[in-house]
Amino acid sequence: MPKEKRVRAIRTLETFLKNVEQKNGFFVHFANMNDGKREWNSEVSIINTDVFLMDALTVEKYFGEEAKELFEQIYGRVGFFRSIRTVRSTCSPCGTATNGELVGHRDTYVDNPHFKK
Repeated sequence: MPKEKRVRAIRTLETFLKNVEQKNGFFVHFANMNDGKREWNSEVSIINTDVFLMDALTVEKYFGEEAKELFEQIYGRVGFFRSIRTVRSTCSPCGTATNGELVGHRDTYVDNPHFKK
């Protein structure tokens, strides 16, 4: 049974590396189970990619060298800094001036809309 689990884990990493549609290393939210292509015009998901990477890291630590090489290839192509932009919110909780005008701004990180197909 342990060998079967290792084979399944390695195949999963290989599938994500070679077949599952991605952009800048970020995987699509919904992928076709047969070919890995985007389904239902779904977005590229930063959060789902992060969850997958945590699982893949666990596989890498548990199964060793072959899994490590695959994980490093998958992780290495993820463009983390391309996924971040600073937004100036007009609905800021920073307060208002006496004339009712919003004062200040809030900087926050959000999913970058240029990833949407």
